[in-house]
Amino acid sequence: MNLPNDAKQLLDQVHPSGRGFVLAVITDRLISRFVSDSGDVERILGELTEIQERECGIGVYYSLAAYDNVPEKRGAEHEVSRVQCCFADIDKPDKASALCRINAFSERTGCGPSILVDSGAGYQCLWLLQEPVEVGPFERGMPTPEALGVRAINAALARELDGDPTIDLARIFRLPGTLNTKCFDPKYQAKGYAEPLPCRIVAKQLDRRYSLEEFDRIVRDDDRSRAARIVPIQTQANRSPAAPVDLDDQTLLDLARSAANGHKFTGLWNGEIAGYPSHSEADQALCCHLAFWTRKDAARIDRLFRLSGLYRPKKWDLETYRDRTIAKAIQFTAEEYTPASQAKQDKLESPQDGPDIALEVEGTPPGQPPEPPDGGDDGLPDEEPPSERRTQAGILVALADDADAFHTPEARGYVSVPVGKHRETYPIRSKSFRLWLQRRFYQAQGKPPSNQAVTDALDQIEAKAIFEGPEEPVHVRIGEARGNIYLDLGDPEWNAVEITPSGWRVIKNPPVRFRRPKSLMALPQPVAGGSVGELRAFINVPDESSWVLMVAWLVGAFFATGPYPILILIGEQGSAKSMAARFLRWIIDPSIAPLRTMPRDERDLLISAVNGWALVFDNLSSLSPWISDALCRLATGGGLGTRELYTDLEEILLDVRRPVILNGIENVASRDDLRERSIIVTLPAIPPEERRDETAMLAEFDKARAAILGAVLDAVSVALRRRREIKLKRLPRMADFALRVTAAEPALGWTEGTFMAAYEEHESNASSEAVAFDPFAQFILGRAERGWFGTAGQLLKELREEDSEGGFKNGIFPNTPRKLADRLRRIAPNLRKTGWQFTCKPEGHKRERIIRFSPKVSTSSASSAPSAIVRTDESNDAKPEPNADEADEGFLSRAKPTPLAPSAVNTGSKPARCYIHPNTPMWLSVHGARNCTLCHPPADASLVREYLQ
Repeated sequence: MNLPNDAKQLLDQVHPSGRGFVLAVITDRLISRFVSDSGDVERILGELTEIQERECGIGVYYSLAAYDNVPEKRGAEHEVSRVQCCFADIDKPDKASALCRINAFSERTGCGPSILVDSGAGYQCLWLLQEPVEVGPFERGMPTPEALGVRAINAALARELDGDPTIDLARIFRLPGTLNTKCFDPKYQAKGYAEPLPCRIVAKQLDRRYSLEEFDRIVRDDDRSRAARIVPIQTQANRSPAAPVDLDDQTLLDLARSAANGHKFTGLWNGEIAGYPSHSEADQALCCHLAFWTRKDAARIDRLFRLSGLYRPKKWDLETYRDRTIAKAIQFTAEEYTPASQAKQDKLESPQDGPDIALEVEGTPPGQPPEPPDGGDDGLPDEEPPSERRTQAGILVALADDADAFHTPEARGYVSVPVGKHRETYPIRSKSFRLWLQRRFYQAQGKPPSNQAVTDALDQIEAKAIFEGPEEPVHVRIGEARGNIYLDLGDPEWNAVEITPSGWRVIKNPPVRFRRPKSLMALPQPVAGGSVGELRAFINVPDESSWVLMVAWLVGAFFATGPYPILILIGEQGSAKSMAARFLRWIIDPSIAPLRTMPRDERDLLISAVNGWALVFDNLSSLSPWISDALCRLATGGGLGTRELYTDLEEILLDVRRPVILNGIENVASRDDLRERSIIVTLPAIPPEERRDETAMLAEFDKARAAILGAVLDAVSVALRRRREIKLKRLPRMADFALRVTAAEPALGWTEGTFMAAYEEHESNASSEAVAFDPFAQFILGRAERGWFGTAGQLLKELREEDSEGGFKNGIFPNTPRKLADRLRRIAPNLRKTGWQFTCKPEGHKRERIIRFSPKVSTSSASSAPSAIVRTDESNDAKPEPNADEADEGFLSRAKPTPLAPSAVNTGSKPARCYIHPNTPMWLSVHGARNCTLCHPPADASLVREYLQ
């Protein structure tokens, strides 16, 4: 078999775009492959050819339907997005009679199949459509009207051709060019399948393409034939068939909803069974309503019922159940709808009174479906057993049955509810879900529920979500799934942007759960082809390096996981700090209140982080230690926790990371741990002659925002694609952030290394400024310049002696040895970056913690200083090189020796202890002198006799 050619010939017709369909290999397990483009089709088909040649007992299948999102397995019907053809599958051993039936149908209707496939065990008939039909997305498994229309056509074609009644749109068919391997199944061996049979295309008329309207006659004929089989039970209440209602379906449904008992019809139409003992009795009640409004038109009752929320394919498609339910509705509906113009003539009530159901059945109240005369419906099991009338709380729980209940990793209950053609996610205890539940109750019962009933129902739904529902994270604005990033656009249709390594696109129903706080505002639909450089016209950025850092922060903020550096904008009045922060947030996370004041406690900060993605705190003058530490945890991770309200022991503890912007006149990052996690940009003052009208500027930004957003999304996509390829010589503190932005450089128009050059320069400048403006650091530098070692108490004593400006009185200097040691640890990173070394470790027999300051030995100085270890014996070659930490302590890596200083050759029996490097090794010269290996490098190995610790 030439699998690629035969299969591709069919796939090119059924899936001309080459995207979004499933190829599956079925043996003892199911292996699914999702095809992304035509190149993949050819490659995968080639692989399937090799598999089939190697292993004969496999089945290769393909889907007629297409998908927007990658299906988890072979694809379910509710995941289907569009269909390109209708189908019928005739799986019968008597292939000759099946072919005669197909030919007769084609001659009678003029609707012959476009492609006829001999599956080896029968025939597969495909009718190509002129245009793809969008049939998704389904709402909680409920087919859309478009999907129901295609399914109705498939069902009619199957009945006309005596084919397989399965009409699932996600159904897969055997691929032409493969072998039908049913002979390996004992179930089919008994039917005479003795050997594998080829699956091949036997006829094709590709110019035969149909619109759905062309199948209407076939469906109507099939409706009439089924209606003829529905024989109403003869009673005195039956009347002769009336003329059909000359109204379209939508008008008829609007009349039913607006009638006096329209709330009951609406509830049943939406699939709500509250107030009925079983699902079957709810089906019967809806059919009674439809019998009134359609004037007992059995075929139309069937067709409309399939569009309702009560439709259950597995049960309704059983003829015994469907036909008897419709027959009973026709029998027990005493009245029929008649337009107002005929009301006087027929002496019927106006349509505003609705159907008078079962008035002639003793003991049955008006508006309720009658009990079947034999005490049952059709002998088939119901999906829920009969029960007594439910309480309001029970009805509310039943009304929320189509709401997906689940819980987050923090054990918080959530629901995803259907709203129109999309789903929305609410916390179970939120006001939004409470109102949604109350509205459903009112639609079904015609009255509001009690507060206690709502509270009881919420308790039950929350328990179900936590103990029975799946665990899924809930995101605000940005989420991640399967390595892709999803951006919630915040629009009324709940669309999202899917960002993948190959690009981005706007999709419906993303695979992640988003919730929308009240402050969240909509983003524009992103536009491709823009440039991030368009943003520069709206931000008062001082230089190119600062611009690179601000764009880097923006790109990094679009990733679902941190770390996120804190962007600090400082400058004098009139430097447009607040406008810059507002524009940056409007690109990623617009909010009703884009700029906020700093929260008063950690609880308020936690609430802000949970209910927004980007946090912007405006016009700050200083930060308290607790808020500085909390911002550090927001940047790089760490739990923010507080006690839950109205409880004694329950705690809210969340590990959240968020992009943060701070702005103020002064640099509020006074603590070194916050400074290391920050990008600090100083904005220059704007001269009066260069100021711009704010209203006009906002209008211009609004026009450019969609293109800027599209350009940032391009950069994020490129970063996802290149992230694993990027290797940096030195990883900075925010390593993941640096790697992501470096990976995005090509999409931003930057040359390789642009970001790291700006980032390293920023780190160096920040460290220098931290040391220059810290009086305590300046005092330490004075000691480091001449070398110093001793205890924290000794250093504190010297500090007190030199404090002439009231540093202790004003709280600038630490006032205890312990606080001094802690302060040293905070400034140590900045001292090292500016070329100084600090150590603190136990020494001597008393194990006192000795603090040492000295100039840092850098690798650049190693070229001028020789190796501390130079020996002529072989054992020296086997010694490991000192690591970087040892180099920081004063050890040098091996280097080329330099001439020996004259002071190195002395004849003293004991050299004085080195003042600058008191803990370094000493070498013994041929003259018997012990010298510091750093201060007195040897000129030649022959001058060294011993190497002592």
